[in-house]
Order: sequence, then structure tokens, then C-alpha cells
Amino acid sequence: GQLITLTAQSNDQPTALGIGLQRPNGTLVAAGTAERIDSAVVQRIQLDQTVRYRVVVFDTNSSGLNYTLQVRSESGGELVSGRMV
Repeated sequence: GQLITLTAQSNDQPTALGIGLQRPNGTLVAAGTAERIDSAVVQRIQLDQTVRYRVVVFDTNSSGLNYTLQVRSESGGELVSGRMV
């Protein structure tokens, strides 16, 4: 499978930020949270299926936030929104 890196970083003041990757059936491939001081989450994930995954970014305080999301392929190839990998 393809190896990707997901990075989510809060554009607001430090907050509790989380990121997850879901398969089409809703099960999680991986999930993680960041400490308030960091406000950034980095996950290296091995994709185990050729399907369309969903990236979920969440604020564990449920207060809403602005964030930047970056998805990078570590094993070569191009990642395109809406295409299967």
C-alpha cells in the first residue's frame, strides 16, 4: 500500500486538534491528537486498500477552528482530491 503523511495545524490560538483517516465503511485507519501547545498533528499512515479515504479534522473542544491540512505521498505518485489511491 501507499504511505502518506497527514499534517493538520491550527491557524488559531493553540487548541486541542485531532486528525483521523476513515475507510469508506467508516472504520478508522488511524487517528491522533495534538497537545494544546503544539496545535499540529502529524500522522504517517500506510494505506491498506485502493479506495477513496476520508480525512477528518476535529477540534476536541468543539469550539470550531481554522486549520491547514496537508496530505503528502511518501511512496511516490500523485495524490489528487476525489481520486482513489
